[in-house]
Amino acid sequence: MNMKKVRKVILTILFILVLFSSNYTFADETTSLDFTKADSFLELGRKKQAIAEGDLNTIGSEFSSIGKVLIYIGAGILVGGMGYIGIMYMTSPPERQGKLKQQLIGLVVSGVVIFGAYAIWSVLINILSGTIG
Repeated sequence: MNMKKVRKVILTILFILVLFSSNYTFADETTSLDFTKADSFLELGRKKQAIAEGDLNTIGSEFSSIGKVLIYIGAGILVGGMGYIGIMYMTSPPERQGKLKQQLIGLVVSGVVIFGAYAIWSVLINILSGTIG
């Protein structure tokens, strides 16, 4: 016999053994199912869902206050960076001033991103609070 036929015979025998192997269960027939843990788990989920639906407005206000703090931090960094680059610009030679102008462009772009993101966030909060509430 060639090897392919031997493999097919062995696989067929193994398949038949697995197919007709006995299926014993060792479960006790007198045991009843206890769903109290499942019910308490579902009830906890329902309570958390109700809390989440009730706290939708407070979540928006908390994120708004976090956004305001981040805006103040960003504005402070921008003012400090502008002051530093301004002083460096005034006291540096002309070839260094060109590099500082490039840094200033990056600083202005980051300021536009920071304040633009806050403006978009504020508009979305106002639109969604009118829609939801």
